[in-house]
Amino acid sequence: MSWTLIGWVVAAGLFMSALVAVLPSAGPKRMAAALVAGALGVLFAIGWDYAASFLGLWTYAGGEPHAPWRVYAGFVFWQGAAFGLVGWYIIRRWGRAGAFGYLAAFAFLGAVRDVVQAVNIGYMTFSIPPVGILVDAVRWFLVGLIVQWLIRLIGDRMQSAPKRVTD
Repeated sequence: MSWTLIGWVVAAGLFMSALVAVLPSAGPKRMAAALVAGALGVLFAIGWDYAASFLGLWTYAGGEPHAPWRVYAGFVFWQGAAFGLVGWYIIRRWGRAGAFGYLAAFAFLGAVRDVVQAVNIGYMTFSIPPVGILVDAVRWFLVGLIVQWLIRLIGDRMQSAPKRVTD
């Protein structure tokens, strides 16, 4: 994957993050929580990639057990700040039905994205296609779940933190 493409991924993630930051009542603290949640979600995804590679389910370009590190940097903005805040808003608006719909869509679209990249640019290779694709969808579902849980956990604590009074 070229540096130019990675630059566009990061730039698009930053742009989406800025757009999503204007969601009603997201605020800077929730945005910060989303970035932290995105970073921790990416760490989980890296561990999942290594486990999947070890089990022979998929590898990345060049036989690597993980995606290029630059890709993960862009995903912090995509998964956390952009899609994470969209999910937070959907869940806040529609409750459990919204949570199920968001996580199902996140898992489905994430797996489809990986399959399209595997077929079109050889970015990822599924060794056992049906099983690997299903495990990939589970990964996306769990990443979405972790990010949502962390946005709520961190964001709610930041929102309720007492304000410091200065003289």
